Amino acid sequence: MNSADIRDEPCLVQTGRGSSVLYGNRYLYSRYDPAAAAERLADSVQLREDTLILCFSPILGYGLQTLAAKLRQNCRICVVEADPLLFKLYECASYPKGTLVVAPKDVPRLPQILERRNAADSFGNLFPPPGTFRRCLRLDFSAAPALREQTYRQIHQAADGAIASFWKNRLTLIRMGRTYHRNLFRNLGLLPSSKPFAAGSVGKPIVVAGAGPSADGVLDAIAALPPDTRNRLYIIAVDAALGALLGRRLVPDAAATVECQFAIQKAYYGAAGKRIPLFADMTSRSAAVRPATHHSNGESGSGSTGGPIVFFSSAFADTGFLDTLRAAKLLPQAVPPLGSVGLAATEIALMLRADISVPVFVTGLDFAFPPGKTHCRGTPQLQTVLIEQNRLSPCGNPAAAYRSGASAVSAAYRSGASAISKRAGNVVTGVVTDRALAGYGALFADRYGTVQNLFDLACIGLPLGLPVRTIGDFVSFTAALPDSPAHAAITQSDSPAHAAAGGSGDDTGSDAAACRQAVLDFYDKEETALEKLKSYLVRGGATDAQLRELLLNREYLYLHFPDGFKPSTDIPFLKRVRAEIDFFLKDIRSGRKNVRAGTRPETEN
Repeated sequence: MNSADIRDEPCLVQTGRGSSVLYGNRYLYSRYDPAAAAERLADSVQLREDTLILCFSPILGYGLQTLAAKLRQNCRICVVEADPLLFKLYECASYPKGTLVVAPKDVPRLPQILERRNAADSFGNLFPPPGTFRRCLRLDFSAAPALREQTYRQIHQAADGAIASFWKNRLTLIRMGRTYHRNLFRNLGLLPSSKPFAAGSVGKPIVVAGAGPSADGVLDAIAALPPDTRNRLYIIAVDAALGALLGRRLVPDAAATVECQFAIQKAYYGAAGKRIPLFADMTSRSAAVRPATHHSNGESGSGSTGGPIVFFSSAFADTGFLDTLRAAKLLPQAVPPLGSVGLAATEIALMLRADISVPVFVTGLDFAFPPGKTHCRGTPQLQTVLIEQNRLSPCGNPAAAYRSGASAVSAAYRSGASAISKRAGNVVTGVVTDRALAGYGALFADRYGTVQNLFDLACIGLPLGLPVRTIGDFVSFTAALPDSPAHAAITQSDSPAHAAAGGSGDDTGSDAAACRQAVLDFYDKEETALEKLKSYLVRGGATDAQLRELLLNREYLYLHFPDGFKPSTDIPFLKRVRAEIDFFLKDIRSGRKNVRAGTRPETEN
């Protein structure tokens, strides 16, 4: 082919057996029989059920009709085109009915499309709901994908990862989904008396204190600072690190919690009455955030720390139930579901700082540990180890390095492998991690590695992608800070959670009343629906459509079932739903009673 034949834009070229496409200096289909190779590929492929078939840049659609005839249960064809010039030729093609098409502008959001309900392709056709697919298969029906091989390979990996992530999250929801929803119902009753999330309200340097072993040196250094220098910092402690700070006579400016289980209760030992503001996820264990103390001035404290509660919400799942709460303005400030309280505390710190010039330091977010010491001094985990030691079980927790799920890492530890020093780049022997911690470390580096004025004070542990500052650097920095007025993010306003009720904060009483009424209306609506569903399931008389309508946006009844990613009207499924109704009715009635009375929630069983 000579230079005169080279075209910058793709064009159709007629052959004796159909149209081919000429793009640049190459044909994207054969010049002699354009459809032959595509048809052979479609004939030869073996499909499995529940498969998303990614057809990258098929252009004229050769082979797709043959492929469509072979589709099995829960299989769909998804055409993906990343080249805007080639996409102009798609109007010349005919695709099988039901084919999903992702145009160049929507290619980057394909993983998000696969993870969300009611997501549509570039022409408004709905994707099947999450849980439909268990795998994805790549098929190239033209030579066009080779022109953007790296792009299409990344798309394939991202789509495969999105599907795998859904099923991995399903395991978490099966185990924890019921607890998430139970805590959410209980914490809704506390929402009217909580404080709003005052984003952008902290002008002082912020320190996020995790519970990792490297926090010991930093917390010791902060404890040694003169009181006026200490007051120039705003410290946010994760719940597990509260004991470490309080043991050093450091009272943090705020604490953060996302844990939904009973095990977190021991983290609050010694914190009662300290009046530490608590940032809590709506799914946090309600016993850790409910009103628990009364101060001498008559003010009612909240939570295990005796301080005000600031709720935030993380979407642990994409459900109609959370959409209902969002529409009723009963979900407070959104924080991404990051899985780790350390990451959540970092996210909160970045949201609280007044502007990007305010520095944020993280410490104790190691995501690695020396065998025998998984946490810093003063934390409940280390305290328990010290209390339980004896001659046969000496101090330390070496079993953590060999726990289930960490086989690859513990094997590396046994062979002498270790984490890397983030300060000097040298190997630090005897520091190990596991798959879960390594995942959080990678997520931290990916999410925050490019954030300005975010620094890491830990010298060892997994690299977080942040500039590293030594303890000496930090002490010098604090000594040079100018005097500044106290800058409390949530104590500056005594207004209740007006943001959750849609208010502006100008009228505290009316905002509290509006939020309280919104919560009561929600409780009443859910109780009525559950009683109706209960009646149908006990006495019968309902059609499948009526049952599906009641189940549709009440995923809390079944999301924790192994098959609960979609509602069903099968008898075994409905029997399990019936068993859940009374469980949630109890929390709804208790929550409503507490909101109306304005008293402390009843003691949990």
